[in-house]
Amino acid sequence: MSSNPLCAVQAGYDRSTDRADSFIIPTLQKAFGSELTTYELIGDKIIQPNAVGMKLRLPSSDQWPAEVFLKQVLATDYVGARSDWGDLRRTLLYARTELRFYRDVLPVMNKKGFDAAPECYYAQYDFDGWIDEKEHATTPADISVDKDALPDPLEKGGWLILECISADRQDHSLALFCGDVTRFRAHLVRERARER
Repeated sequence: MSSNPLCAVQAGYDRSTDRADSFIIPTLQKAFGSELTTYELIGDKIIQPNAVGMKLRLPSSDQWPAEVFLKQVLATDYVGARSDWGDLRRTLLYARTELRFYRDVLPVMNKKGFDAAPECYYAQYDFDGWIDEKEHATTPADISVDKDALPDPLEKGGWLILECISADRQDHSLALFCGDVTRFRAHLVRERARER
């Protein structure tokens, strides 16, 4: 797998299963249409503690880019690997926050001139029955929740498809854009000051 220590393979996490791969084509089709039926994995999967990422080469077409970065968080990958509900919830809330950023916040920032982030082709999650949509990440976990008794983990997860930004690596996380977002915020403050 990746030689990057931030993306090192974590002991006890086996996310190379056919089940995880079975989400790739349906996710690509949600982003680009049902005509997309194949892909090629470029290099190794990037297995992080809270997600699996991969660069994919897509068949030649003017309907989609030649390469994309797919990141997925499947609840079934973490139910057995997390010690309790609080630990599992933290993983899922982090995924939800990142996906919300790409789905809801980045488009607004782009309209205001922010262009440092890769293009987002698809950002979606389903944690229904596990995490309430209005639940705040800073609210402590309910310790009475039995993570193994949560409903239907097979369909729960989050998926993100982004523009590839580098030929040799792909680091897409909210942390990567913190500096850019801070600079962009400062830019907006200066713009508003000039308007007054």
